Amino acid sequence: FLCSTISTTLSSLSAVFLQGVVRQLRPSITDERATQVSKAICVGSGLVSFVMVMFVKYLGMGIMPVSLSDFPAAVFNIL
Repeated sequence: FLCSTISTTLSSLSAVFLQGVVRQLRPSITDERATQVSKAICVGSGLVSFVMVMFVKYLGMGIMPVSLSDFPAAVFNIL
């Protein structure tokens, strides 16, 4: 169940990023190339999520206080 949820979330994130950002920057992108870009976005966002999970372990506060704080906004402003 969890693996399916993660897969669906990453695929959705990839599709939204592809349509919202990549197709705006490159409207003439072919479907084949868009599929490759979508897969790369999916793998990349999965790796970033994995690294963030490993990093949260060292914060000492747990995930809830961090997720409710300004930490996520600070991380994504850096990226």
